[in-house]
Amino acid sequence: MVSLPRRAKGPKRPIFADPVTEHLMAMVVALTGELSVARERLDTVERLLDRRGVLKRTEVEAFRPDAAIEGERFKERDELIGRVFQVLHEEAERATLEAERSTVKRPPAKRRKR
Repeated sequence: MVSLPRRAKGPKRPIFADPVTEHLMAMVVALTGELSVARERLDTVERLLDRRGVLKRTEVEAFRPDAAIEGERFKERDELIGRVFQVLHEEAERATLEAERSTVKRPPAKRRKR
């Protein structure tokens, strides 16, 4: 199995002229990928449980998580949100760096004697 990097190397070429639309599309694509993986994993678990006669669907519907499980779910949800909104975070960091660079005071240029 080939391990792919989490991010592509090199400059990104925008598809849309509007950066907001570009960011929104990146977020939708990230969320779609996350949802696809989650659905496949859930489908696998449900099929295995059904095949072995371990769990009925009504048991899944009636389940109420305890505080520890809620904590785990909160952490996973927070990480998911971070991945989905990563493009906005990166854009904010880039804008901050550009703003810092533009406010850095440079010493005045020395004039040449004529």
